[in-house]
Amino acid sequence: MSGRPHKSLFAPRGLAGLVFAGCTAAAIVTYSRIEPAAHAESSQDLIEQAIYTREEFFGAEAVIPVPTAEARENLLGLLRTSPNAPTVIEKLSELEEKLGNYDTAENDLKQLVAIDKKYESNLTVFYERRGRYADEAVLLRQRLATADEDERAALFETLLDTARTHDLKEYLRPEFYRKVVSQNGDVYLVFEKLIEQLTNDEEFDEALRFVRQAEGQYPDKKADLLEKEIKLLGSLNNNKEAARVYIAAFDPFWTKDESEKFYEYLSENDGLLDYASS
Repeated sequence: MSGRPHKSLFAPRGLAGLVFAGCTAAAIVTYSRIEPAAHAESSQDLIEQAIYTREEFFGAEAVIPVPTAEARENLLGLLRTSPNAPTVIEKLSELEEKLGNYDTAENDLKQLVAIDKKYESNLTVFYERRGRYADEAVLLRQRLATADEDERAALFETLLDTARTHDLKEYLRPEFYRKVVSQNGDVYLVFEKLIEQLTNDEEFDEALRFVRQAEGQYPDKKADLLEKEIKLLGSLNNNKEAARVYIAAFDPFWTKDESEKFYEYLSENDGLLDYASS
């Protein structure tokens, strides 16, 4: 082995070095080309770069918020390259409000809603936060008219709560209730929320009217509506009428609990004789 010429040993090593150097150079070139695609920055990444800076403290890196006005300018620059980026507009609206630029913040939120209606809740909360309850109610009313069926009852409840809390009488009148019900006749939960609200407000006659309207539209809710009707008639001190309604609704196929409840009610309200003679 020691007698082998050294040249024969070094020649392949030199060739390997050339190959390695070439591969390394190619790898560097390839990497620099794919890096932007491999690490494409999301809107959230860009937003964070706009509103935070990194500084070193005692050998450790810390993330520090930049001043609000500076962050706003950074986001405006970002928005120029992506005019309809919802996450950028949403954050920009937040900063505008923080800076006291309320009209601009509102316009940003309206732009968001125009892009995607899911941001309507952002605008609703903005009006609530700014104490603009009439505007909040108008928006809730608009949302109620266009929302998915499973969202309408909650929106209606929020609208009623807002109207009652801030005395927005326009949304507390029977005419308004009738209009909402006529537009949501296929949504039982809207009826339910309205009946509950009227009952809580001790508007028993009006609540009873909507219960009876719902009885004709939702036969599958018969038991629930019957219970509401009986209670409302009791609240109106009309137990005689309540007993008559209960007797008329009696179903021999009721469960044991339902039947016992029926007889107990008649017994407590002098209705057994009427039942026996019916």
